[in-house]
Amino acid sequence: MRHKKTAQITFRVDSDAKDAAEKAAAADQCSLTSLIEKLLTKYLPKRGLLSRPRLPAKLAARQASKLATREVDSIDDKSLPAERRGSRKRLLIRGPKEFRDMGSDLPQATRKKLEDGEQKL
Repeated sequence: MRHKKTAQITFRVDSDAKDAAEKAAAADQCSLTSLIEKLLTKYLPKRGLLSRPRLPAKLAARQASKLATREVDSIDDKSLPAERRGSRKRLLIRGPKEFRDMGSDLPQATRKKLEDGEQKL
């Protein structure tokens, strides 16, 4: 993976804000510079000022799975036994069989990878 050259930014900030930012960076186990860069790379795309780099397919799929899991957990019926909740969760995340077969036009190796990934949920 190639890294872009980085540009240096120098700016002034209130000492209380700097102290608070240093504490936040320490809590995130990163440097103050990394924290500021992380904040800018999240803020600027939201404002439409910077395009987000595309995630690799596997990473995007993993992130989508985590988001789906979190959402299903938030609406899950806590009164059901854990085993039943787990099977319902898998069914919701994987989706109906009719939709899972929609990748039939994909190469066999790709379909196999998708099926293997679904089994790990």
